[in-house]
Amino acid sequence: MGISKAKWLAAAVACLAAVGGPAMAAGFYAQEQSVEGLGRAYSGEAASTGADALWWNPAAIGDIDGRTYYSGNHLVAADIDIDDAGSTIRRPSSATAPVGGAARSEPFDISVVPNTAAAMRLNDQFSLGVAITAPFGFGAVSRPDAFTRYEAVKVRLIDLDFQPTLAWRPVPWLRLGAGADAEIADTKFSVALPNLSPLDADGRANLAANGWNFGWVAGAQLAPTAALTLGASYRAAIAHTLGGHVTSVGLLGSLATDNGQSVTNVRFSTPWLATLAARWRVAERLTLEAQAQRIGWSDYGGFAISTVGATPPAPGVRQRDTTSIAVGFDYAANAALTLRAGIQDDPRAIRDSTVLPDGDRLIFAAGASWRKSPRTTFDLGAAYVSFRHTAIGSQFSAFAGTSNATPVSLAGELSSHAVVLSFAVRGAF
Repeated sequence: MGISKAKWLAAAVACLAAVGGPAMAAGFYAQEQSVEGLGRAYSGEAASTGADALWWNPAAIGDIDGRTYYSGNHLVAADIDIDDAGSTIRRPSSATAPVGGAARSEPFDISVVPNTAAAMRLNDQFSLGVAITAPFGFGAVSRPDAFTRYEAVKVRLIDLDFQPTLAWRPVPWLRLGAGADAEIADTKFSVALPNLSPLDADGRANLAANGWNFGWVAGAQLAPTAALTLGASYRAAIAHTLGGHVTSVGLLGSLATDNGQSVTNVRFSTPWLATLAARWRVAERLTLEAQAQRIGWSDYGGFAISTVGATPPAPGVRQRDTTSIAVGFDYAANAALTLRAGIQDDPRAIRDSTVLPDGDRLIFAAGASWRKSPRTTFDLGAAYVSFRHTAIGSQFSAFAGTSNATPVSLAGELSSHAVVLSFAVRGAF
């Protein structure tokens, strides 16, 4: 693979950061790590207790009794329409022209986000736990002739996190926790390649890569009264390097030398997460929750590709750190049934993509828990995600730095909404 091709692929894969993952959070961060939490729009999870709150705060298991478990699944479905708003391409020795293809891109995004956790008390002060989650990822398939095809046709990122955790309760009103993050990431990506003549069919590039990387998380919970719990946690960013290959086909003329397969590395960083939360039991049956989460997308910086014999610079993407704010409540209808609801304001983080782009959103959620027995509880949750109408776009160049450079400017208008349906079982064992 020539260096010009590697530069173009780096530009194309940069959109992976901005293609928005599961629709419940900005960028490609998936908040769906607790079904109980989903039901209140994640408005108090860092102050919650139990194995299902381990992702949000490793101190969450500091006050458990005996041995507990949690297993949940979240079905995330997004309805996305992106309408062409004047996208163009300029091939060598040709005037700027419309990029062509279908004027509406309708990338299909449906995924299942699983998570599971277990914890046990070791003695009066210490508890041990482990959580397995899928906190970052996305997947979408667009029409191969959509006007966005030179940015992506198919994209998928799966990121699994294994979090062993130790929690310490030195006094009854204070819980501390720390854990390690071991993450395996797997990505597959395909994109159309513009041939030099508009009369020729597009070529295609397919990328596949995976790899392990590591990080850490720490947190604390303070219970100054029996009715009030405060929680705080910090999860470090993880710098990923994935090894794999890129295969290109269908390039013609002077571009044909780029056909074939090359070894590649893909580099990106997950954002850091800082969370503050409070849960306040204001009455015997009613608990109010609030949570703020600062998400460090400035550490992300885009996806970068390097190939054997060439390490091209990765083009940046416009991203910003964001703060999501959520409020909610739990209401114990009776000894067996708890009802809950919440709302979250989640701002746009990443600003350069026409394929599953990011956007400001409001999340409306409701849920319930049914305590079937002292050892088993079932959780249900549902959420509706409303995206603000957003103008989106990106600019890049195929075969940059050569006489075959082909600038592409994509512009679109986004309208979208999403639903999340969740189910879990938790209890003692």
